[in-house]
Amino acid sequence: MYGAIFSVDYLYTDEAAELWHFKNGFNYGTYVGQGRYLMYKVFETTFSSIHTVHAVVYARTVSLLGWIVCLPVWYYIMSVLVVKNGFSKMLVLCSMIYLVSMPTVAISIGWTSCMELFIAYTTGLVSGYILWSGITCEGERIRVSFISLALSVLFGVISLFTYQNGFGCFLIPFLLPFISLKKVTRNTYIGIGIYLFIYVVYYLLFKYSIKALGLELNSRTSFAVNPVDKLLFFFKHTMPGAFRFTWLFNEKSIVGVIVSFLIASAWIIAGFARQKDKNLREKLAYFFFLVPFLVLIYLPSIIVRENYSSNRTTLALYMAVFLLVTETVFSFIRQQKTAYMVTGAIALLLLGSGWYNFNKQFIDPVAAEYSSVKKIVLDRYNAGARDIYVIRPGEDAFKKKYGIVPSWDEFGVPSTAKSWTPEPLIRQIIFEKTGNRQKAESIPIKSWADQETFKASGEAVGQGTLLIDLEKMIAGQ
Repeated sequence: MYGAIFSVDYLYTDEAAELWHFKNGFNYGTYVGQGRYLMYKVFETTFSSIHTVHAVVYARTVSLLGWIVCLPVWYYIMSVLVVKNGFSKMLVLCSMIYLVSMPTVAISIGWTSCMELFIAYTTGLVSGYILWSGITCEGERIRVSFISLALSVLFGVISLFTYQNGFGCFLIPFLLPFISLKKVTRNTYIGIGIYLFIYVVYYLLFKYSIKALGLELNSRTSFAVNPVDKLLFFFKHTMPGAFRFTWLFNEKSIVGVIVSFLIASAWIIAGFARQKDKNLREKLAYFFFLVPFLVLIYLPSIIVRENYSSNRTTLALYMAVFLLVTETVFSFIRQQKTAYMVTGAIALLLLGSGWYNFNKQFIDPVAAEYSSVKKIVLDRYNAGARDIYVIRPGEDAFKKKYGIVPSWDEFGVPSTAKSWTPEPLIRQIIFEKTGNRQKAESIPIKSWADQETFKASGEAVGQGTLLIDLEKMIAGQ
């Protein structure tokens, strides 16, 4: 599925800036100011040691190998949870196939700006599992092992300092018992309590680090001032994506919302139907408690001001919803042969759509874009070039050209559509052509969003000016 990362060269949006600038602490304040110090260290180590576009393959390989190493951890934890809670063992296999096929994993392998995600999501899961396994019952008393608590806090803080949304996986070990029992237990409350406690520990450490390093808080860390608006955004944009699994839609797609509504409705109806021995109040209580549970899983994005439910932030929430829906499906299957057939069908759908998302929605168009930009610069740039003007493509340029679906800023969006990409991308290509970094740094490079903006700027294309119209370039590929 992910073999294309070894055979094609490309830089996707932030990768261009990171490769070009990440030699002298580029964006140190930005990453650390977002509370992602460990993420910064991963990037610093990676990008300070590579110097060519082709070498970025090694960074992508790190992310791929990271997920390969983490997969047995996920498999072991899910196996224990599934067996302990009396679910079909097919749920383990399905969840692993879903993990491999998820848009979050695809983008973390194909886009090195997200290469740290395997650390964040896996340590978040390990943190919750350690706590869950350290809770013991002695009659009416519940004890929590101090070692388990300490290790849980440690792994939780690592997850949060790497990528905050990864910590949502902490609650998965507590979600499965809730699904099994269809009610809240004291263990659930302990899990949620420690989950929130670790956030407090992380926040205090984060504030201390900002003060100690003399940095300012990043705008992304500011708290939401209107929680109602945040919750509305969560249910309008974030939750619908969870019920589409690996099927990508544009975040504004009405069809996507309808598909999500139909799947969610079928799951809710099935959930009511299987609880025949419970009264209406108990049935409603189960679903009503799920709402705050799922909100808590996505808490980092709920409490900040920014509204942006990109695929890279949603692995924990999407995995939780997948487990809810898939467990319901298997609960109606009585024969093992049927369970195998359903698992096979799920595997084919997930792996097929995952392959398509990564190769056709992401790699192929981005690689073609980079190849065209590189060819233009190599063919037309010379030592007499005075400056370079770039007209960027629209974010829907790939949709017009290939008919693919743009999804947030990750799938189906041209790399050069972003204002911060053309300049470092072109400098990197010039550097690799000439071997002269100083020359590549010195040439002025400006970009405009479209032809109209360029014409309105009044800039003239004179002798020695290299004009690159990327909108036309992509349309002509």
